[in-house]
Parts: sequence; C-alpha cells; structure tokens
Amino acid sequence: EVEMCGNGIRCLAKYIWDKEIGNEKLEIRNKEKRFNKRRRFSPNSLAIETLTGIIYLKKSGSLIKVDMGEPVFEPEKIPVRVKSSKFKVQSFNSELENQNSKLNSSLVKNFPISFDRKIFKITCVSMGNPHAVIVMKDVESAALSLYGPLIENHRLFPKKTNVEFIQILNRKNIKMR
Repeated sequence: EVEMCGNGIRCLAKYIWDKEIGNEKLEIRNKEKRFNKRRRFSPNSLAIETLTGIIYLKKSGSLIKVDMGEPVFEPEKIPVRVKSSKFKVQSFNSELENQNSKLNSSLVKNFPISFDRKIFKITCVSMGNPHAVIVMKDVESAALSLYGPLIENHRLFPKKTNVEFIQILNRKNIKMR
C-alpha cells in the first residue's frame, strides 16, 4: 500500500473535477481500510487525506498543481536502513542547514548497493513515500526491468521504494526513467 503518489493524486483530483463531485464526502477503500477522503474548499482547490497527511491540490487551467510538501532526508523517516560500518550517512553542509533549519543533519547520498557485480550509488528521499535516485551518464542504458525490481525490494527498504534513474542534462533539466 503506497502512502502517497503525486501522479496518482492528480488523477484522483481530475476524476473528482471531471465528474463534478460535490461537497459530500468521497470515501475510497483499499481492502478493509479507508485511506482517502475528499473535501472541497472551492471549485479549483481540493484537500485529500492520504496515509501521509492532507495533500492540497489546485486546478490551474488544464493543469493540476499538487503541494507535495518538503522532502524528507532522514533515513529513519524515509525509511531506509543504512546501518553499515562501510558507509557513513553524510551530513549536509552548514550553508544548506542554515538555509533550512528543518533539515536533519544527515542524508543517504551515493550509498552503494550491488547486484551481480553491478554497483549502484543511491540517494534516498521521501516525498510521502520512499525514493531511491540513481544518477547515470546515460539513462537509456539502464536495465530498468532487471534492476528496478531488485532495488525496489532490497532489504534496505522495509516499505519498498520507488526507483528513479536520472541523467543530468544541464542545470535546469534532467531525464528520468
């Protein structure tokens, strides 16, 4: 069960707006648990309760904007298990800490995991659910169907993880698979 999905919540909001569902409660059930309810604040904004809290959405023309909140870097909150003597969780530099005092002093950056002699360096973040980000020179060469599920289900991630292979194109653009 996923705590939060940015694209999924946009689809739910589009459905609510397209079907012109009014101010009444909309309950969505997953197995035996209720996990989402919708409240309308205005014709162009919604608040949707998820497993990670209330997510706010706004309709802007044909686009749907979602406030995903701040990224979470603390390993225990992502969650990711990195209790390894071979690797130390890296600290933010003091300049970054001064810019945002809410940031914890640790993050998992370039943590090495390997499969069949192939080593990946993952950086971990949560935006409501765990993500493992891998920077590559060429994302087209990533064997997604092979390594994606292996990383997703790795023992480091007690709740599994989303896996993103990214290529930095320039200071403003990345390519992601």
